[in-house]
Amino acid sequence: MNMNFKIWIILTSIILIILFGGCIQERNERINQTKEINLKFNLPYNLYKCKLLPQEQKNSCYLDVAEVFKNDSLCEFLEPCSEYNLVACKDVCYLNLAKLKMEISLCDKIKYDPLKNTCYAVLYKNIAFCKDDEYYDADDCYYEVATTTQNQTICNKIQDKDMKLMCYAYITKNVSFCKNLSELNKFNCYNLIAKKTGKISICNIINYTNEKFVCYADVAKATENISICKLISDFYIKNICYRDIAKKEKNYSICENVQDKILRDECYLTVFKDTGNPLICERLSNREWVDGCYKDSFKIAEIVGLSVCEEILNTTYKDRCFFGIAKNKKEDSICEKISDKEIKDGCFFVIATAKGDIFICEKISDKKSDVWNLDSRDWCLYSIASDKKDISICEKINEEDIKNKCFFEVVENKKDK
Repeated sequence: MNMNFKIWIILTSIILIILFGGCIQERNERINQTKEINLKFNLPYNLYKCKLLPQEQKNSCYLDVAEVFKNDSLCEFLEPCSEYNLVACKDVCYLNLAKLKMEISLCDKIKYDPLKNTCYAVLYKNIAFCKDDEYYDADDCYYEVATTTQNQTICNKIQDKDMKLMCYAYITKNVSFCKNLSELNKFNCYNLIAKKTGKISICNIINYTNEKFVCYADVAKATENISICKLISDFYIKNICYRDIAKKEKNYSICENVQDKILRDECYLTVFKDTGNPLICERLSNREWVDGCYKDSFKIAEIVGLSVCEEILNTTYKDRCFFGIAKNKKEDSICEKISDKEIKDGCFFVIATAKGDIFICEKISDKKSDVWNLDSRDWCLYSIASDKKDISICEKINEEDIKNKCFFEVVENKKDK
């Protein structure tokens, strides 16, 4: 059977089991919202996102990023393919990109012969390249060429009955081919054609209610029509319908349709992972998640830039975001954007001491003689003087106790030297 076809069946089965077991924890209507930061096409952020995932999810993430950016060099991030892994691996990456970019040279990079032959078959539109293998039969190749080229005569070459019928159904969008399939494949067939045509009337052919609602959700996602989600009476499937459209459209306002608080938060976080939009953070009901969301925003800001911090509405988190970038870049000009006096002074202190620049110490607003204010101008000068072993800097300190401590510290440091 076709590799993508097999994967599709397996994933659909898993989704159905989860949905029916009740274990999920998880463009017609629009709500005005502020400017969205869309990181879909920001390569550094996407690679950073993949890097944070558990090992078993990294391959799929890197594969998705490679396809979004049509960048075959990213295929090197994936593990090699084997008879045990033909889902998200290096050769599959090259195969998918070869089809996307229509570049024969990418087929040459494929190590696993059956996938290489399939690649040549699809790009040359020649089924003579399709050959049987111990772990990969010619049917997979025939299906791939037929569906890619939309040539239904090639479907005749397929030996597997269900795959042949699915091939005809896929190309012709004719539901009559679905009727003679096994029950699971019958559902997959109706679902596939419904998504391709955008017709939920095809979903109504399905006898089982929950399977029908899954079909509705898939059509809603394919057509980006949230009104279809309203037709679903199953609580979890309806919420997942909204979540999937929100993720696809990168539109967190759609999550507001989700009634369950936990599932709504999960919907927001799903969109946040793709957009990095800090405006989403304040919409979360779980305060721990809010804090984690903003911390992730700070990391994103370090990669993308100050525009992420600018979008944060919460003043404290916005200041912390600017502080983090200023610290990493060692740019005191960024500290100027901070509104809270203490955080701003702390920012100048950190940059000044990191760069050993006494002129930045002068930007600290708190110049009063306070032994206990460790972010004050005097302590800033003290720290630089101590590091540089420069007694002349101690002379600039106003507070006598701190100045004397500075003299002593510098003299002792010079002795140690």
